[in-house]
Amino acid sequence: MWRTTSARSTHWTRRTAATAGGSPPRHGRSTEPVLVAHGAVHLGSGKALYTLDAVTGTPRWRFQAGAEVVGAPVVAEGRVHFGSADHCLYTLDAMGGQLRWKLETGGEITGSPVAVGGVVYACSKDRCVYALDAAKGTGLARRS
Repeated sequence: MWRTTSARSTHWTRRTAATAGGSPPRHGRSTEPVLVAHGAVHLGSGKALYTLDAVTGTPRWRFQAGAEVVGAPVVAEGRVHFGSADHCLYTLDAMGGQLRWKLETGGEITGSPVAVGGVVYACSKDRCVYALDAAKGTGLARRS
């Protein structure tokens, strides 16, 4: 559902599954930030990552994770990276939402990943910091 109102108020709204009768987010509401990049709004809500058109609010794609999305996604080099409570770090194609790769860690991903210089960094409750090739998902884990 979307709507356009006056120029000085809401331009559009979009109800996600977590707010439309799906599984409720933690603490009864989504507190994760959204990310706007290249004309798209990326947000986690419940167990899904949504990408909407930034101007119209029209859904572009939706990706279902194995558990709740944790933190904000990050967009870099045509990829969207995000973590989930299912212990996985996911990387999707930013345009179409297709899974590029996922890495299962020994614990829930904590916070938002960071992507710099072709490397994506993420922390997990397994007490490891992961530094992975952003395109392939290969790399190292270091215990903290």
